[in-house]
Amino acid sequence: MAEQAIRFSVSKQRRFRSATWKIFAQTHKDDVYLTCREFRGAMKVSFHESGKWHLGFDKTFLDKNAPKNSPLLVNRFPLKWQEPQELSPGVILAFRILVPEHVINIPKKEERKSLVWIPSPPKNKAVEIAIFLIHPEVKVSSWPGAKAMGTSLVGNIELDSGKIIWVVNRVIESPPLKHPPRGKGTFFRNLTPEQEKGQGLRAIGIGEHKDGSWYFRECLVKKLTRKRK
Repeated sequence: MAEQAIRFSVSKQRRFRSATWKIFAQTHKDDVYLTCREFRGAMKVSFHESGKWHLGFDKTFLDKNAPKNSPLLVNRFPLKWQEPQELSPGVILAFRILVPEHVINIPKKEERKSLVWIPSPPKNKAVEIAIFLIHPEVKVSSWPGAKAMGTSLVGNIELDSGKIIWVVNRVIESPPLKHPPRGKGTFFRNLTPEQEKGQGLRAIGIGEHKDGSWYFRECLVKKLTRKRK
């Protein structure tokens, strides 16, 4: 099937970038998916037309790369939820991605023309990337939040049903991590040579916003070195 896709990343000084994200839909279907390139097809968020949404991991990837005691080998869909309530008639905030300024440290090897480059926020700020689902009966003159929230457009995808997926971004205060995350993180064994040296090693945190929508937060993972006595 033909695919409609938007690929985007946050760029700093034309030298560094954040993780690369892709949101896509297939022709003749209203199912939409979100993936992170750094996970190399291992994980995706599925926004199904049925309203049953989930975060899932690829079974083949888990069999090769997940630790033997990983709970993902028992349940590869660790997060399931229903389509959020409408913010206003026909308008749904589907998902967010938070990219703090300090995590934008992956060296840019090339300028990929297929990528939408989002400008880096100022120091101690973050880029909030929001994914909206707009029903066809909603009449819009611009993208969501253009006037009220000062958002900038990343791109949009029009589905066969007439629904439109809008991807926008804005600069916000970098949300502090006030509490330790619950549960345990999962470490996979598919690191690149650069990541094994601690370069560009990162994690994706998952959280629920107070409005009922879910979000990813891009985080750094620092390689610890033992001090000699």
